[in-house]
Amino acid sequence: MLRRFPGEFEFHSSVWLSWPTKAEDWPGKFKAIPWVYAEVARWLSRSEQVQILCSSDEVSVSASRILDAHRVPKDGYQLHRANTDSNWLRDIAPTAIVEEEKLRWLTWGADNKGGAGILPEEISAISDIPLVQALRPDSGSPLVFAGGAINADGRGTVLTTDDALHSPSGERNPGLTHDDYETAFRYFLGAEKTVWLIGGYAGGYGQINNLGRFVAPGVVVLSYEEDPLEENFRVSQENFKILQGTKDARGNELQIVKLPMPEPVFFGEKRLPASYANFYIGNSIVLCPTFNDPLDRVALEILEKVFPERTVVGIHSLDLVLGSGALHSICLPQPVIG
Repeated sequence: MLRRFPGEFEFHSSVWLSWPTKAEDWPGKFKAIPWVYAEVARWLSRSEQVQILCSSDEVSVSASRILDAHRVPKDGYQLHRANTDSNWLRDIAPTAIVEEEKLRWLTWGADNKGGAGILPEEISAISDIPLVQALRPDSGSPLVFAGGAINADGRGTVLTTDDALHSPSGERNPGLTHDDYETAFRYFLGAEKTVWLIGGYAGGYGQINNLGRFVAPGVVVLSYEEDPLEENFRVSQENFKILQGTKDARGNELQIVKLPMPEPVFFGEKRLPASYANFYIGNSIVLCPTFNDPLDRVALEILEKVFPERTVVGIHSLDLVLGSGALHSICLPQPVIG
């Protein structure tokens, strides 16, 4: 079975969002979050069609009112009724893959971090794209994973972390080794090369979308801490060394672009996973989280050089990141095939 995991820099027909409803994800800040989503939708509607999942008819009415107030073009988005209980689509939604030159949704098993419920079936029905279930290579049972835990160059190389394979209660897939995961990635994603980064950054930087991202075949943007006194300095150096000594699936050395880390962001005593690497790549724009930090401008300028044919836009994300994610975490691309 010939499968391929497209790079997120490839062309999309749509991008999916799940309209926010869980106030407990953003304690004390929830009122601001729907307006952040509206701003995201406003920019994304200039780049690709925005598909917005709403958990009830009341949520659809509220979303429509906020989108209208924010001047999001009505022909730029569609609202869909769906049974979604989370705003973080990378955790609960399927992942787009290409199978025999046709688009498919790859759905993952569930654990306490998220995963498959009924939502993948609903996205499949709305988009009229069939589902494929990712399975463990040893038992054939569903493989527990999440789309935000893996990133691809579209040519057989993927990035992930050890942290993505664990939950607070233990192994996501007890008994599976790196080799087992790579076997599954090879079969379901067409990944001939898996690169394992260290995900132990302070603030919960376990997911690959906060650490390293393919921005073109052979080119990785890496969150990198320059300050030797900062907590994430050692781990970011280790990740740089891993990438520096690695070739992609086609035998080419990876090119690494360093992206700075903002000053640590806290909410009370909790350090948040504020990362410029949690950006979303649209067809004509790139949305980058910003944090009222002097390095915001530096990060935007780096991404402007990386994406010379796209407009790079900063989206204020100090409120959004309280939910332990940012722009890439909430946006699910649907690629165009052919």
